[in-house]
Amino acid sequence: MTGVLDLAASFVADGRSRIESSLERRIACERIFEIVGEQVKRLPQSYKVEHGDVDWSSMVGMRDRISHGYRRDLNEEIIWKALSVSLPEVRRELGL
Repeated sequence: MTGVLDLAASFVADGRSRIESSLERRIACERIFEIVGEQVKRLPQSYKVEHGDVDWSSMVGMRDRISHGYRRDLNEEIIWKALSVSLPEVRRELGL
């Protein structure tokens, strides 16, 4: 998971406007959330309990909305906040 988190961090460092102005970057960001959500689904329940401060269901929910085409409620603000705030918080909480 650290590889996609590194990629997410590099997109954040480049700035929100670069993501919003580039279809390729927007698709790459959505793919990051799909990968993270899939990996979260495969984590053992004991690991999730041990790291109970992490909002696992939101990560899976974001993945599901993107994968199943429910993008209408995923605007740029939601994507940016998840990318720039939520993923770095998860990374810190997990020590990745």
